[in-house]
Amino acid sequence: MFAFFRMIAAFTNSLDSATKVTGVAIQASIVCTGYLVPPVSMHPWFSWIRWVDPVQYSFEALMANEFDGLDVRCVPPFLAPAGVLE
Repeated sequence: MFAFFRMIAAFTNSLDSATKVTGVAIQASIVCTGYLVPPVSMHPWFSWIRWVDPVQYSFEALMANEFDGLDVRCVPPFLAPAGVLE
């Protein structure tokens, strides 16, 4: 990400414009990680962003680390929400 921000700073002529561009770029990067918009729901033209996005790779590694080998059943103690509101 540091190299990505430096690249954008090299292409722009001021700190103000670099900040604007990186703000939009990081938002697009986070949206295309697969959490907000599932990969099957992405428009095919924008699916390439997932493969060049370092945020997506870190998110995927985090999810694999946390949920690999976890057996979660949909039975009463593990349901979300756990009870019925009255």
